Amino acid sequence: MGALAISSRQAVTVYEADGTVRWEHRHRDRQHSPGASGACTPDPAGRVLLATMAGPLGADGLSTGDICRALDLATGEVLAEHLLPSFSAAYAFQQFPDARTEVLLTASMGQDGTLCLLVTRTDSGLGVRATGTATEACVGVGPEGALVIQDIGGGYLTRTQDGAAEVITEAGDVLPDERVFVGCTPGFVDDKRILVVTAEEQWAEEGTHLLLDAHTLRPLAELDYPRTPGVTAVPLGDGTWLVREDETVQRWTTA
Repeated sequence: MGALAISSRQAVTVYEADGTVRWEHRHRDRQHSPGASGACTPDPAGRVLLATMAGPLGADGLSTGDICRALDLATGEVLAEHLLPSFSAAYAFQQFPDARTEVLLTASMGQDGTLCLLVTRTDSGLGVRATGTATEACVGVGPEGALVIQDIGGGYLTRTQDGAAEVITEAGDVLPDERVFVGCTPGFVDDKRILVVTAEEQWAEEGTHLLLDAHTLRPLAELDYPRTPGVTAVPLGDGTWLVREDETVQRWTTA
């Protein structure tokens, strides 16, 4: 309890609350992939640490793919591992806000796109299944397994959920001319609203923040800040979201 897990290029380390090392799990460094990075998160049950890292090399000396391992949170013992369909990627985990057994793993591979995977710890090992496509970044998780998917180019949003019809909203249908979805962090403010950022181009430094209906993806309101906001907005699912301004992080909520 109260521990901190950190994924670095060569190891996954769990620290106690007093700063001492509980355990360290060493793994192969991706020496020739400077843009690659691992990630780690506890599973929803809180008993294992899910961690991504460089996988084994084949007979030709090339990577056969990155791996996801389930490590015992108390001891660091390897309980299971799964060879991922991605390699030399930058990874990120996201937890669903309700008691689901799956966690979302995104694997950004640069020009090769972003793979979106649902990872589950089972009695027999690790289950990994794909969601989204390689040309989309699935970055928002909501209640009951809902996902909001943003096209890498910002041209559209998709809401998908098992057992429900897929909803797609084109930027041109809900935004002013020439504006696209940016920021790569759309997400659920709560179970009724999604927060997105828009701008005239993907590399803009300032953006417009919008609240969308969490089921229809139709605009509800434009958010007003004391200063023009940037393109970083991270919804937390509890009715609040984070915005970064220079070196300061602010937490916002609607009145």
